[in-house]
Amino acid sequence: MSVNPVFAGLTGMLVLDQHLDAASWLAIAVIVTAGADVVTAASASKAGAAGR
Repeated sequence: MSVNPVFAGLTGMLVLDQHLDAASWLAIAVIVTAGADVVTAASASKAGAAGR
């Protein structure tokens, strides 16, 4: 899944003392949500195809 932006943001904060603004955190949340939706849709599609 696409949790890499979360790890990158947290690593930047903890290691490099960088600070992300609200828009950056919102963008990270959108990316993670989109990745979760894709995984959910793919698994639902597989379950539907197996039931045929």
